[in-house]
Amino acid sequence: MDTINYYPSDTTIGGLLYSNYTSEEIRRLSVKELTSSQAIDRLGAPVSGGPYDLALGPFDKNDRCFTCGQGFVACPGHLGHISLVLPVYNPVFFRNLVNVLRGCCLHCHTIQCSNAEKYLFSMQMLYLKHGQTNEIDNLQSIYKLWVLERKSLDTFYEQINEHMKLNPPSSTKIESTTKNLLAIRQQLIKDFESRTFKSHKKFCPNCNTPSRSLRADSHTKLFYSQAVSNKQIKAYQQRMSNVRQKKKMDDDDDDDDDDEVIDNTEEELVTKMMSGQMYLTPLDVLKHFEKIWANEKEVLGIYLATLRSSPHHSITNVYNNPISLFFFEVLPVLPSKFRPVLSFNDQKFENPKTVRYSSIIQDNQLIKELLLLKDKQTSDIPTSTHSRSSSLINTLRGATNEEKLNNLWLKMQITVNSIFDSSLDNRSGGRVAKGIRQVIEKKEGLFRMHMMGKRVNYAGRSVISPDPFIAIYEVGIPEIFAKKLTYPELVTPHNVHELRQLILNGPDVHPGANFVELEDGTIRRLLPNNLSQRTAVAKLLLTREKQHGNTTLMSTKKVYRHLRNGDYVLANRQPTLHRPSIQAHMARVLPGEKTLRLHYAQCKSYNADFDGDEMNIHLPQNELTRAEAAEL
Repeated sequence: MDTINYYPSDTTIGGLLYSNYTSEEIRRLSVKELTSSQAIDRLGAPVSGGPYDLALGPFDKNDRCFTCGQGFVACPGHLGHISLVLPVYNPVFFRNLVNVLRGCCLHCHTIQCSNAEKYLFSMQMLYLKHGQTNEIDNLQSIYKLWVLERKSLDTFYEQINEHMKLNPPSSTKIESTTKNLLAIRQQLIKDFESRTFKSHKKFCPNCNTPSRSLRADSHTKLFYSQAVSNKQIKAYQQRMSNVRQKKKMDDDDDDDDDDEVIDNTEEELVTKMMSGQMYLTPLDVLKHFEKIWANEKEVLGIYLATLRSSPHHSITNVYNNPISLFFFEVLPVLPSKFRPVLSFNDQKFENPKTVRYSSIIQDNQLIKELLLLKDKQTSDIPTSTHSRSSSLINTLRGATNEEKLNNLWLKMQITVNSIFDSSLDNRSGGRVAKGIRQVIEKKEGLFRMHMMGKRVNYAGRSVISPDPFIAIYEVGIPEIFAKKLTYPELVTPHNVHELRQLILNGPDVHPGANFVELEDGTIRRLLPNNLSQRTAVAKLLLTREKQHGNTTLMSTKKVYRHLRNGDYVLANRQPTLHRPSIQAHMARVLPGEKTLRLHYAQCKSYNADFDGDEMNIHLPQNELTRAEAAEL
C-alpha cells in the first residue's frame, strides 16, 4: 500500500471573505439556462430546457446526468439559471435596501447627512480597524467642538487631518473579532444609522429637495407616500429661485456651483413628482441605487459589510457591482435532486418548488412578449405574436398592456419571494410549500434537526436518583439499560469460553450478548427464543467461515456483549458548562431499578439535584476510548 506523506504548507490563511454571487458568477456556475415552463411531457419524461432538464441532474434513478455522467446517487446536482427580462428584488436583502433608500435623496442621489458626519464616520471606522478605540472618542470631541463653533467644513477637515497626522493609525490591522471591538463597531454603525437613515428630515441637506417618506409593501412594492405638503413645495421653489438669483449675481465664479442649481424644467419635474404618491418599480430603484453607489460607495461599503467591494468585483461593471445583491437579474435554479419529482399511481407530478420555477419562466416569457408589443406600438409596426402567447396575454388581469405588465411583474416578484421564504406569499390562504428559509430555520430545520440534533448510539438517558451505597466513582445502571448497551468484545482463545456463555444466555438474560460480527463485517443477530441458533454460533467463534477464508480485514469475530459491572461509562448532565459536567464512572448494574443512581458527593460537580434532573450515559466502544476514560 502506497503511503502518502503530508508536508506543511508555506502559506497561511489570513482570513475569509463571504460574499454573494453576482449575476455573471451565477451564469458561469450554471450549466444551462432554462427557457421552457413545461417540466414534464405527457409521457412523464423531462423536457429539454425545462426545470427538470437532465443537465441539472438525473430525473430518476434510471437516468444519467448530462453534465457529469453520474447516476442518481453519485451526481451532486448542478445549478441552472433563469435570465429575467426585468429585475426583481432580492427578498433576503430587501430590508437593507429599504433602510438605505430611506436615508438617501433620490434627487441628488446622496446620503441625507452632512459631509462632516460622513467623514467623521469613515475616520472612526479606520481607527477601529487598527484597534485604536481611544482615538474614536477624540474624533467625536473634535466634531462636537466644531459644531458648537460653527466653523466652515474645510476647517473641520483640517482639524481631523491634523489630529490624524499627530496620531496616525497603527501599521498593524486588528480585525473586529473580539467582543469589545465588535460592540464598539455595532454602536458606531447604530449611531450613524440613527442620525442618517432613521431620522426624518424635511429637506435634503445637500440639494434642499423636500424629503418624502418611503413605504414598503410586503417585500414586493416601494412607494413614495404623499407626505410633502404644499407649504414644503412652495418653500422648495423659493429656495430654488434664491439659488438662481445668486447664480446670476456670481457669474464669475467657477462651475462647481452648477451641480447645485436646478433648471426650470427639472424643477417642474421634481414638483410634479412630489405632488402625489409615486410607485417605484425594481428597475427604477436599480437605476437610482447605481447613482447612489457612484456617489457614496465608500460610506455605504463601511455601513454595510455586504457592499464591500472584493478584488474580484469590478466597480465599473454594473453586473459585477456589489449593489447587484439587492436585485435578481439572473435567478439561480436548484438542482433537480433537491426538488425530486413526486410519483403517485404510476404518474409523475412536479415538486411544489419546481412549480414555482415553471411559473417564473412563464411569467418571464409573457413579460418579454408584452415589452415587444409595447415597442411595436410605439414604433407603429404591425404586431404579430404567437397564438398561444397572445391568448395568455388576453387572459391577464389589467385593462391596458402597461397594467398587465405591472401585474405580471408583481406576480413574478411574489413567486421569487416564496422560493426563499414561503411566508412572504400572501396570495392564498391555503397551504404553501416550504421555502429555503423554512427548510433551514427552527428546531425542525436542516441544521438543528439533522446536523446538530442527531441522536448518538450506545447512549442512555434517565432520571437520576440518590444512592449512598455505591462508590463515588460508580454510577448505578438499570438492568434494562445494560441489556441494550453493548460493547464489541474481540474473540480470543483467552475469553472464548466466557463469550460462549454470554451468547448462550442471549439478549434477554444479563449478562448476555445481542449480536455477533463476522470477519467480513456482517452482523448476525442472536435470537432470544432460539437456543439451537445461539449454540451453533457459540461453537463457531474460533472457526473461520469458509466463504471468508481469504479475508484480511478482520482476523477474529466480535461479540456485542451486554454492559456489565466494571465497564467505564461517561456520565453527562446538561447544560455542559465546564469539564466536570461530563466524567467517567465505573458501571454498576442494578437489577430491578428504573433510574440512574448517583452518589451524593457527585452532585456539586454536575450541579445536580434529585428533583427530576436527567442525565446521559455514553458507553465507549473500543479499548482506546476505555483507556482514555479511565486515565483522563
